[in-house]
Amino acid sequence: MNDRFKLAVLNLLAITLVKGFLYAAVVPAWQAPDEPAYFKEIVALAGGELKSFTGHPLLYAMASYLPYEVGGEGYGKILAVRLLSVFFTAISVFFVYKIAKYVLPNEQFVHIMAPAIATFIPQFTFIGASVNSDSMVAAIFSIMTYLSVIVIKEGLNLKRFAAIVCAGVAGFFTKERIIIAFPLIGIVLVYGLIVRYKDKWTAFWEGNLSIREAIFFISSLVAAVMLWPYMSNRISKISIDGFQFERMLEFRPIMDLNHAIPVGNRMFMHFWGYFGWLHIPLMPWFYSAYKVLSVLSAAGLALGLLSALKGFLKGENRASRKDAGSFAIQLSFLMLSVFASIYAVLAYNYLTRGARRGVIFF
Repeated sequence: MNDRFKLAVLNLLAITLVKGFLYAAVVPAWQAPDEPAYFKEIVALAGGELKSFTGHPLLYAMASYLPYEVGGEGYGKILAVRLLSVFFTAISVFFVYKIAKYVLPNEQFVHIMAPAIATFIPQFTFIGASVNSDSMVAAIFSIMTYLSVIVIKEGLNLKRFAAIVCAGVAGFFTKERIIIAFPLIGIVLVYGLIVRYKDKWTAFWEGNLSIREAIFFISSLVAAVMLWPYMSNRISKISIDGFQFERMLEFRPIMDLNHAIPVGNRMFMHFWGYFGWLHIPLMPWFYSAYKVLSVLSAAGLALGLLSALKGFLKGENRASRKDAGSFAIQLSFLMLSVFASIYAVLAYNYLTRGARRGVIFF
């Protein structure tokens, strides 16, 4: 990447920080969903009490403790915590750039446009400059996504495995709903393991693994065995306004068109920009313009995937087939991540009947 593109990326990060700071400084407190409850958790933590007022884990409150303490008095404390959210938002924008650069290394235009679209989404600024754990969980998931596309192409090693696991655990203790992505991440980990060691399975069965490789296999197995009872116990107890998380597997009623279409329309508006406590929309023309942009983006992804599959099928040598295949899988992973997020919100609204109240909860 030449200096001009590097400067553009740095400018986008600077813009993210500056506009986030302006929003946090100018917009009065308690404008985002659950902002008072999140701040109340931080106040309680500063008073020596670990207590959730949002129903979510408290890692965000713990991360916000230091900004809260150095924020001075009054609104300064709220501003300091909001600025931490702005920092998490900048991390998300940076890793959107990293993902675009890694998946499409020769498309410099996409390297700039991907983080530019992310940072200029009004809703992203709104939530990403508020006292809200969504900014932190978005940053964590962007890191997990970046690591995952690397694993798809280059395979799994101990460092990547540990980083993804740590990010997943951190995400879980920030907002437990991130587990909707865990099955997809798990598939990526298994695929990455196969990619890295596909030429060594014979050595595995013949007992010819190196000490380092044996440690990796054993540590992976031990980590899975140790974490599974705790995580499965936590997952089984997760409820959404009284509904057990397991009910999110009720696929047919959740995807019923009578439910999915009206909720999906509201989701689209809330994704791009819906302010206050999700009661203040933008002008109608704004959503129309972004519907066109969304359709074009989806078409571009679909064409990219088809092109990669075509290259894989027509690959004249092993290297070209491998590159086209990993690219297709990377794009598929990114698209499935989006679909998983959409399904999670549809399911949440089905379980809580939020659509009947005209409110979409995230």
